[in-house]
Formats: sequence, C-alpha cells, structure tokens
Amino acid sequence: MNNDNEIQRYNPSERSNHWMVAILFVLAALSGLALFHPALFGLSGLFGGGTFAAAGGGGYQNTAIGQVIVLAYLDAYTKLVTELGGLPANAAAAAPQAK
Repeated sequence: MNNDNEIQRYNPSERSNHWMVAILFVLAALSGLALFHPALFGLSGLFGGGTFAAAGGGGYQNTAIGQVIVLAYLDAYTKLVTELGGLPANAAAAAPQAK
C-alpha cells in the first residue's frame, strides 16, 4: 500500500491521551467496586481510598487518578478547540441573539 495516500486520523499525542484516559477509567471503575460490595473493599486501599471512602468522604477529584483524567480531558479539549480554529475574540458578540 502506498503511504502517500493514507490519511492520518490521530497523531501519537491524541492516541496516548486516549489510552491513558481509557486505562485510568478502568482503574477508577475497579476502585469503585470497593463501594459495591464489602468483599471488594480491599481494592480501595490500592487507589488511595480508605475508611471514609464508602461514606462519601472520598471523591475522584481528590485522587491522583481523578486529577490525571481531568488534565487529560482538558488537554484533549484544548487541542480540539485549537484544531477547530479557536474561540472568537469576543465570544459574546459571536453568540446568537436571544429572542
């Protein structure tokens, strides 16, 4: 196959961002299993949970997994907006008028 006719859908940065989010999502799901059944509570210790995790004292925003996922989403959003041409300088003027 001729490589000149191939279209690159995703660059390496986008692919690594995707797989990082996918792996961290699976890890977050596994840590959430600790809240599902007491027999799985041992998983909470692997991901920074603790005694108060089941009481709602913990949240993914306070864990390393949650922070990395948020940063990866922000990175993907920033790249998407940049690729689409960015935001207008005066977003209020670009918005449609309400009737």
